[in-house]
Amino acid sequence: MATFHFCQHPPVHLLVNFSRSSLISGGLGEVRWVWFRRPNSLRDLDRLEEASRGAVGSLKLLFTGPRSPAAIAGACIIVALLAIDPITQEIIQYYNCVDAVPREVALIPRTNNYTAAGMHLRTVDVGLDAPMAAAMYQALINPNKPSSTPFTCATGNCTFPQTVTGVSFASLAICSSAQDISSSIKFYNITYIYNQTGPSPGQRYTSVSHEAVWQIPGAQIGEGVMLSTPGFYGLSFDFDALMFTTGHKPWAVHFSLFPCIQFYSADISNNILNESVVSSKPLTFNALDQSYSLAGNYPSTPSTESCMRSPQREGNNTIPTFEYNGTDVYYDETRLTSGGKAVNSTIYYYPPECVWYFSGASVWAIAQYLPNFFGGRNLTSPYDRPDATEGDLWLQQLYAEGTVNLSSATAYIESLASSMTMTMRQRGDASNSVPVKGTVWQSQTCIHISWSWLSVAFALLSSAITFSLWVIQQSLMACRDSYPRKPWKSSILPVAFHRLHVNVDELPDESKQLFDIRGMSKVASTLQVQLIDLEKDDPVKNPVSRDLTEKK
Repeated sequence: MATFHFCQHPPVHLLVNFSRSSLISGGLGEVRWVWFRRPNSLRDLDRLEEASRGAVGSLKLLFTGPRSPAAIAGACIIVALLAIDPITQEIIQYYNCVDAVPREVALIPRTNNYTAAGMHLRTVDVGLDAPMAAAMYQALINPNKPSSTPFTCATGNCTFPQTVTGVSFASLAICSSAQDISSSIKFYNITYIYNQTGPSPGQRYTSVSHEAVWQIPGAQIGEGVMLSTPGFYGLSFDFDALMFTTGHKPWAVHFSLFPCIQFYSADISNNILNESVVSSKPLTFNALDQSYSLAGNYPSTPSTESCMRSPQREGNNTIPTFEYNGTDVYYDETRLTSGGKAVNSTIYYYPPECVWYFSGASVWAIAQYLPNFFGGRNLTSPYDRPDATEGDLWLQQLYAEGTVNLSSATAYIESLASSMTMTMRQRGDASNSVPVKGTVWQSQTCIHISWSWLSVAFALLSSAITFSLWVIQQSLMACRDSYPRKPWKSSILPVAFHRLHVNVDELPDESKQLFDIRGMSKVASTLQVQLIDLEKDDPVKNPVSRDLTEKK
């Protein structure tokens, strides 16, 4: 249907109409002359003529016509063809379907490796690359805006192969969690005593003040401070936040970010990517090179043939790994050798699709950038009110005027993780970041053929052909048994030329030679005739009659 633009119902109608108009009607026309090889009622000639013209005449023939087996069979077939005419609409039905577009491929970004980082500032300090920094900032400023995944899908409708568990592909990602740690909050009622000396000798003043504070390690809230975060230490992506919620109730949350593998289910419908995380697997932190990695039965796509390891480099098993704390991790030979850190483990090799790696440089860059957002930052309020705070915009987004809870905090950190993940998927290493490939589908009109109804139509066509052959056989027999004539004499011209003469010898001389349809047709084309009422019209004054008289 996408290539050939035509309607499929006309061929079926042509099949039915051909059976009715050509085979059956012509056959009934021949039955007229076969029937009159013996004396029969002249009224039968009209009944057979009317039956050959349509279903109404055929119905009349069945009840009042001549008892000719051939005529009755032909009439039955015409009535049956009329009955199935509406059914021909059900033989072929149209419905919307989709078909794969050749030479088109759908793509969604993903990666097994991420090593991006900025400039090495000092011996151990690594700057964050600009795309990751921008992604983190935008997610924290506008956490309610979902991250959009770029994709390639020419028609806007694409699917991707899935495993039995519904996984279309896997990618390196940043996972997150938020945990309520309010039980760790400590309350202190601090008393401050101030001793002052007056201007006179021996004059002293003592003032006493009290302050209620709530603390977690590294952070404290109290009068005028609505939210506080501790400082960062080491390479952790974790941080805490202590705050007053609505009603001046202290509340604390622990946030965690960590590299992981995320397994996705995906399809594209109407230019909208429907992507969801089916499951995830955290990577293992390798303290030897301060990276995160993991190797094993974690294929990047369903098309991955095998994730079996081998003791030597062979075939597609090209990525070295070693066992670290019970799991296989990536073996960065250059980094570990240059650092003088020996690996007391057997080296195994995995296919690239089964090894996941988040470099130490990327770990350092993110760990040193996160304190810019959450390291020792506060939200303050001159009015000691949650709905009137001053401080960083991203902390105000988290705080939400004191309405923050575990659900909103989880959504907040998930937004940050999702934005970081999208940057990683688009900026993974070229060596192991092949996008997942899918099938592009296009909508078109498809055809459903009801073979049961089509078989009925063909059965009637077969009946029509059988009927025609039967009539031809009877006609041939009639030609041999009676006066010589050619078969299939369905024309009305013989009656017009020869009238109802019984004896051929009584015919006029000019009509005796007109025994074939071709000769009759030739003569008929030179004649003009007109039906007139002899009681009202004068045939002598009629122009056609006059012309014919003059020609004679």
